[in-house]
Amino acid sequence: MGDDNKEWRYSPARIRIHPGTTVTFTNVGELNHNATAFPSHEWDTGDLTNGESKAITFTQPGSYYYICTPHPWMSGQIIVE
Repeated sequence: MGDDNKEWRYSPARIRIHPGTTVTFTNVGELNHNATAFPSHEWDTGDLTNGESKAITFTQPGSYYYICTPHPWMSGQIIVE
């Protein structure tokens, strides 16, 4: 989150992974950010301050969209195949 001094985006915004892969979200921005499954909210990193991380494991194939709830224009996608 906030990679390359860009406060308002995920980097990368889209990834492809295999089932059972753990994705670690790290906030490198100045503001608090999170990653929350959208629209289901089935998983959430919780608010992360600068330097904090949260790992989420994706076990089922599918396409998982997510947003930053305080900044909903930030979005990303994880494709599990």
